[in-house]
Amino acid sequence: MLYPGQEVLETKVTPYGKLTMTKLAEQYTLYENGNPVLLAGCGTQGGSSALCHAAPSALKCFNGFGRIGGAIDEVFKYSGVHVDFVETNPWLLPLVDKYIPFPRI
Repeated sequence: MLYPGQEVLETKVTPYGKLTMTKLAEQYTLYENGNPVLLAGCGTQGGSSALCHAAPSALKCFNGFGRIGGAIDEVFKYSGVHVDFVETNPWLLPLVDKYIPFPRI
């Protein structure tokens, strides 16, 4: 009822909130407390592309918003980049990685 037309793949209640991963066709959506925080599949970028390409000459990157929206994928398009990654909910990353694998370098 909360996710019409979507297949609910997994729900996890954590101390930081409720996480729900859904799928509709080839589109994955991660909800945190009922709010969509990640869209992946079918070429979605969630608006992160422009942010990550703003300073392609920078060799260091602090990603305080995690992989949400594909930001990490965009940063790794540049060689020699160092990324410091922060995610406040330790249950979020394993759930995302289960359905949308992280890039391995």
